[in-house]
Amino acid sequence: MSRKGKAKTGSQENAKPGSEGVAPSKPIKDKAALGEQKLVLVSKALSDPTRVSILRKIAVGQGRCGDVRECLGVSAATLSHHMKELERAGLITLQRDGRFVNAAIEKKAWKQHIAELKAMLP
Repeated sequence: MSRKGKAKTGSQENAKPGSEGVAPSKPIKDKAALGEQKLVLVSKALSDPTRVSILRKIAVGQGRCGDVRECLGVSAATLSHHMKELERAGLITLQRDGRFVNAAIEKKAWKQHIAELKAMLP
């Protein structure tokens, strides 16, 4: 039977496309589990070459989303998706200024991520 013909179960009905394997967004009380989830979220955000390019543009002061989009040659929808993933991971902050959106590197999150990675080394 084709995938289209299968009925969705309760957990699949509300799932977003591409969200398979993503940890549920329930509050986590265990700090170790929270740190692990954050590490995975940040690593996943950094695994996309387009997002790395976006971060490089923001880091050198080109934080206006329109400027980043023009430099990279991506659609507004694609840039919006990548920016939301970077913001979700805590790597950037987005600030609206009328019709424009400005992005800034979240230095504290970067320092925490680097510290997590260093802690993994023997």
